[in-house]
Amino acid sequence: MLQQILVETHFPDHQNKRTFDQKAGRFFKELMHEGYVIFHKEPNIIGCGGACVEYGFLKMSDSFFNVGGAVRRSVL
Repeated sequence: MLQQILVETHFPDHQNKRTFDQKAGRFFKELMHEGYVIFHKEPNIIGCGGACVEYGFLKMSDSFFNVGGAVRRSVL
């Protein structure tokens, strides 16, 4: 099982920003649904001038999300 995932998002010039945001949102929600949380977020200002963003995700145990006896996972 993957414990850590690092990704960098790139917004392609030819793609509609709303479409991109929807796809990225689905990707992030799916990772969070599987028990991953964002531990790092940073714009890439050297290679992309800030148009690319790096994200780090960590896989957490279900007990991390256990609040008041119910498993709760926040989503974007």
